[in-house]
Amino acid sequence: MFALLFWPKSVLGQNNKVSLGSPVNRDEATEHAPSVSFDGKTLLYASVNPTGQKQWFESKLLPSGRWSPPVPVVIRLPLSGYVEVNGLSLSIDNATLYFSAVLPGGLGDADIWYSQRAGNQWGPPVNMGPEINSEAAENYPALSPNGREMYFVRYRPAKVGQPTDCHVILLARKGYNDKWRRAIELPPTVNAGCETSPRILADGKTLVFSSNRPGGKGGYDLYKAVAADNGTWGAAVPLLFANTKHDEYAGCVSALGDRLYYQSRAEICGVDLPADQRTPPMQLLKGTVVDEVTRQPVETKLLLTNLSGKEPQTEVSTLKGFYTAALRPNEDYSLEIKLPQYIEQKRKVKAASASYQETTEDFLMRPRSVPVNYVFKDSVTRLPVKVEFQIVSRKTGQPVRVAFDSVKTTYVVRVSLQENYTVTCESPYHETRTENFRLDSVRSYDPVNVEVLLKKVFYGFTFQATDARSGNVLTEATVLLREKDTGLLYMPAANTNGEHTVELRKDKEYTIEASAEYYKAVQTVFKPAEMLRKNVSVQKVPMERSE
Repeated sequence: MFALLFWPKSVLGQNNKVSLGSPVNRDEATEHAPSVSFDGKTLLYASVNPTGQKQWFESKLLPSGRWSPPVPVVIRLPLSGYVEVNGLSLSIDNATLYFSAVLPGGLGDADIWYSQRAGNQWGPPVNMGPEINSEAAENYPALSPNGREMYFVRYRPAKVGQPTDCHVILLARKGYNDKWRRAIELPPTVNAGCETSPRILADGKTLVFSSNRPGGKGGYDLYKAVAADNGTWGAAVPLLFANTKHDEYAGCVSALGDRLYYQSRAEICGVDLPADQRTPPMQLLKGTVVDEVTRQPVETKLLLTNLSGKEPQTEVSTLKGFYTAALRPNEDYSLEIKLPQYIEQKRKVKAASASYQETTEDFLMRPRSVPVNYVFKDSVTRLPVKVEFQIVSRKTGQPVRVAFDSVKTTYVVRVSLQENYTVTCESPYHETRTENFRLDSVRSYDPVNVEVLLKKVFYGFTFQATDARSGNVLTEATVLLREKDTGLLYMPAANTNGEHTVELRKDKEYTIEASAEYYKAVQTVFKPAEMLRKNVSVQKVPMERSE
């Protein structure tokens, strides 16, 4: 197999294949193992120079339809020893790179690893774990568009009666806990010979791979197998329009569904798919999930649901706030985000049908609740006032928990955005306030400060007890006042002039009683609201002294 990498280049159009030509293919090197991105704009492939040194490249599709000069794929690999990387494959959002390599910390021979994009390079490799890797060699990883299925090949020694060692195609799926389950071999409809270089297409159902099974045109040929909605695999059929008597490997098709890229002999080729071989162009849904307050990316999962029920619900993860998902053409979907700290969001999205399109749906996540500091102040003195405070959700009818900060005389509550509340405060000496409260948005997660000014509902009154006959002030008299409806008692102390000062509510009715030694106590009923003067004298009739 390795010798084929150095066969002469084929001419354009020979055997129904078209070389991508320069700058992808170079006369002095051999190119192989192509992988095209979901959107068809990025091509990854390997190049081997005449000395046998392999290097991976990335090329971009230009508006002219030609491919850009390739740039090296740089992965932060360990510096010790020689490391050979194989089978590069991109996630749907082009942010994660999957590949096979023998690296420190692996589980055996070549393992499957992934790296996250870091600017123009790729970060340190992360092993995919024992559910996918084994002591044998794993190669050619291919992640499904929904990110929940991984196809790859595993080395299998030759069995009795087999002429050579082979590879078998396996499939690993993510469980509901977002962890990979142990990989299983695909059925004999797929694994019928020696298989390699699987690529799952944008529809998530069509698998293109290479096989040397009997009945082909020669060597390794390209085949495709399609999975039914229930997960069963149909019979693999050869891609006769691309196969030749030579080896063909690594067939891949973008979401546009119109062109097949593959390796034939020593170069990367591309050919338009016949009409009967094309899948409808999948649609790309992408966007951002950002905190509305901080404008920072939100790491979460979006629940994608095909409203026709033709697909199972899919969880789409965000990476640094970005998400990407594949949609079937001419289908209606719902996109939902549920997070405890944010208000739930749900959108409807319709996928186009005529051609490949990219749709953008961005989400600004509004926090479910924010802290609010309520402070009540006297409207005249602007000093804090302690009140009976209650805030009730108009949606649920339930009161919100209130914490009182005695140092700052502040009432602290947490309220949900875009929800209506009723706020009530009562004070013995101020008006009772009832008002609506609602927050639609905030600019930071710092507490929202709300200041309420309360008007007084009391006035200061000064009383003096006087002798009924002489009019002299009784400086030693005792004055008692009582609210008639509540029984609340006031006993203001007197100054040296015999003045008793007290603040009374003007909307209440009071009884006032003054008493002094040798004087008969007298009660008077009055309403502060009806008083025109603040100073009121209460005369007392002296009692007869007992000898």
